[in-house]
Amino acid sequence: MLEAIASLERQTPPGSTIFAGYQSGLTLGYYLCHHNIVQVFFPLERFSQEGCGPYTVIASWPQQWQFEAGELTPALDAAAQRYELRPGTELWLFEAGWMPADPAKVAAELSSLGCRPQHFGSNIRTCRITIENNPEK
Repeated sequence: MLEAIASLERQTPPGSTIFAGYQSGLTLGYYLCHHNIVQVFFPLERFSQEGCGPYTVIASWPQQWQFEAGELTPALDAAAQRYELRPGTELWLFEAGWMPADPAKVAAELSSLGCRPQHFGSNIRTCRITIENNPEK
């Protein structure tokens, strides 16, 4: 985990946005942000946005524990719409914890998003994703 966090800090420019599912947000909050960044009180929104040192983290709600095949692209689109992320905006995906049920399908989805994951063991990965266009409002 420490190697993954150090790599994320080296590669992610200050002012960048990091995107995470709920379980990954729990880990990221502890190791990188040093404070809670996920929602714990009701009412819950689909995403939360929190400061994390020189970064901003967008984390999904508890119902989106991790991103299974077919879930990441719609989540990115929804977050881009919610936070008005412009085309060309780079997000840094951080995933840690239990991995999806169908890793091959998730790998294909990540590839279609331009994500070239860097793996740290079998349960941690990071990559850069560029928002291509704003979803319909």
